[in-house]
Amino acid sequence: MGYEPQELHLEEFRQVKSEVSALLARVEALVRYAVLITAAIYSWLIVSSFDYDRNGICYKIAREMISYGSYIPIVLSLLFALLIGVTYMHIVVMGKYLKKIEDFLGVTGLGWEDHWKSKPRVVIPAMAFFVIVLLVADTFAVTELAKSVDQSHVCTRSK
Repeated sequence: MGYEPQELHLEEFRQVKSEVSALLARVEALVRYAVLITAAIYSWLIVSSFDYDRNGICYKIAREMISYGSYIPIVLSLLFALLIGVTYMHIVVMGKYLKKIEDFLGVTGLGWEDHWKSKPRVVIPAMAFFVIVLLVADTFAVTELAKSVDQSHVCTRSK
């Protein structure tokens, strides 16, 4: 059994392309997780922190906990953005390698990477925009939670 570079690189192309697809799926999952975790934390924080008593809206836990807790989604969103950025950089590296394999296997100017070179890049910029919007929304939520705490009082027990 001899060494067949064409077959080896064809199989390598399939594997690398499969890995790029998995990395794109990871980016989409990270964006989804960022939204879900942010929503879950804010929902829990609002439900657990505020209540009504005879004087109106009040807070049930320490102001500091509400304040610090409201920053958790921003930190997590930033970490998710970092993971998305690192994954994207890995996709770019893999894409350049795919291009080399395509050039070896076929006619220069044809192939998956050359096809996408002329097309607008939409997926990653759209997800980056979405993460930026999420960070802006997180910042707005922190500001609104701080206002709610400032405009309310510690809950008093009814007797």
